[in-house]
Amino acid sequence: MKTKLLHKKLNKTVLGIRNMSETAAGILTGVLKLSCMMLLCAFAIFITIGTPSLASWNLYQLALELCRAPAGLLLMAVICAVCIEERSQK
Repeated sequence: MKTKLLHKKLNKTVLGIRNMSETAAGILTGVLKLSCMMLLCAFAIFITIGTPSLASWNLYQLALELCRAPAGLLLMAVICAVCIEERSQK
């Protein structure tokens, strides 16, 4: 039951992105790709360094920031996309 609800919400979101202007959709897809790459890099760093130690502390902090940054980037991208959509509809 929950998967059907999630599927409906995802379909609605994808349709919303398809109906956006080309610029706004480009911003969102670009930031999504960047976020995925940042999370992949963070995962690779976490796997590589294993347990954090004093020698790997800088890499550990880098990986943590690579995990945190995509949320802020996505928020800014959504705000920018909405602003672009509002201006293009006027």
